[in-house]
Amino acid sequence: MHIAVVAGGRRPTDHAVPERLVAMAESLAEIGHRVTLYGRWGTLLPAGAELPAAVRVHPLDGGPPGTAGTEALLALVPSMTEQLEHGWRADPPQVAHAVGLDAGLAVLVAARSVAAPFTVHERIAVLPDEGTLPASLAGSAHRLQAAVARSADAVIARSPEEARMLRRLGARHGRVVLLPQGVDVDRFAPAPQHPPHEPAQLLCLDGGRSAASVGAAVRAVAEVPEAELVVVGGRAAEQGPAPEVRQVPEVPHQDVPELLRSSDILVTAPQTDPSGTVALEAMACGVPVVAGAVGALRSLVVDDVTGLLVPPGRPDLLAQAVRKLLADPAHRRALGVAGLDRARSQHSWPVVAARLDRVYQGLHH
Repeated sequence: MHIAVVAGGRRPTDHAVPERLVAMAESLAEIGHRVTLYGRWGTLLPAGAELPAAVRVHPLDGGPPGTAGTEALLALVPSMTEQLEHGWRADPPQVAHAVGLDAGLAVLVAARSVAAPFTVHERIAVLPDEGTLPASLAGSAHRLQAAVARSADAVIARSPEEARMLRRLGARHGRVVLLPQGVDVDRFAPAPQHPPHEPAQLLCLDGGRSAASVGAAVRAVAEVPEAELVVVGGRAAEQGPAPEVRQVPEVPHQDVPELLRSSDILVTAPQTDPSGTVALEAMACGVPVVAGAVGALRSLVVDDVTGLLVPPGRPDLLAQAVRKLLADPAHRRALGVAGLDRARSQHSWPVVAARLDRVYQGLHH
């Protein structure tokens, strides 16, 4: 089957999306599919990487430099649609899989024009700047989300919370498919040895995407004097002076596994998290997670099994959970082992691709 995977969006927090789509495409190719990846990136691959013959990359025109945000991305939809239609006239896909609202709109039109009626959409319920959209644009974006949700032959949700949101947008119940986020368990894997750190190392990877999570982590570590918090990206200093907090610049996604392996606990407490990717990558590295009970984290992190969940907006309880794990190394190791097992058994890309294949096959029967 020829599958076109069309990724929309292009903003700073999207830096790891191409890598994940390549991993998904490679796993789909391993079970016999031919995959064409469409996206607005200069490159989809790390240096020196090679794609299998069944996976092809087709870059899309990204518009003016610095294009980001919902309004700017939606303005690029007509151009994206035209580029897809042009490519699909010669080589039409049997399934078009759109990632993001702008891609969903473009695929919806392009697939109809070349008689490829089967479309799969995910992340259409997530906007890059939802909290800052003016009321007029927010209303328009909501209507566009609803149009894509109602029209898609299948809608991928990454968590029960996202599935409920998609149904509220109008996606028909039988067409919403719950599919877990994937992770490369070869790259994200535990360290051969994990000697204890003095002081204990806490890691917050949300600096570039969630000021709320950074703020909660900084306030929590103030109550845990035996630990040091490393905040990657963002501006932890804005949260106030904290000698136990170390700020480091944003790192390429290829360096995240080593960063996780050098940590004792991942702390993530965003106000919302539709994918849970950061926590999942930590679990795949055998690192226990202390997370806010929001979005996909509520189902991804099994409380007191693969990590600890705390109510959102409670840095005091976040600190309490961290102290609990630091005081009990055996419990911390047990959570790490259980998280690793869950990541490998339910979230590895071959497992996710096999489930996605069943979705695709179902569209043709």
